[in-house]
Amino acid sequence: MLKAQERPVHIYMEANPNPNSLKFVANFLLVDEASALISLMPARRRTPI
Repeated sequence: MLKAQERPVHIYMEANPNPNSLKFVANFLLVDEASALISLMPARRRTPI
């Protein structure tokens, strides 16, 4: 079984060419052997104005 290690995590934002998104970077890899797509906003349907 893997044992959790206690170490500080520093998360910061980096410049991104897309003004509609944010890029967050951590000082070490947070997830091993996988990647995750996390959406904080629910999917929206296009509605006519």
